[in-house]
Amino acid sequence: MTGEPQRDWPPLIWTLKDGYQFCADPDQLQAYEVAVIRGKLTEIRRFITGTVAPHAALQPKGRWIKHLNAQLSSVESRLDIIADFTDAWPVRTVACLGARRSGPSSEGREPRCRAGAAIPPTPGTTNGR
Repeated sequence: MTGEPQRDWPPLIWTLKDGYQFCADPDQLQAYEVAVIRGKLTEIRRFITGTVAPHAALQPKGRWIKHLNAQLSSVESRLDIIADFTDAWPVRTVACLGARRSGPSSEGREPRCRAGAAIPPTPGTTNGR
């Protein structure tokens, strides 16, 4: 990993409902990471279909576009493997308790996360989480 944690704080996640929050729950961290990867995968696929593929059609022998297409195909393939990870449950349920932007709580325990309101399982999953 390239970045070092700041001040021994737990990892930082973001949800639409609650914004930025600290979270020490491994399941929710994994769910957040998979959701971010799925979003990036969607961005890459839209970029490929909307920009790179039309560019390749215009310049099929271009060195740059061949290189770009090969690299993006590799990135897409690797992100797709992570995005298909089915043990991660939907991030929309994340609701962290504890400190926000201030580090561990005053009692010395790290903030923990919990699942919020139940939502239906994501289509295509069998675990129902």
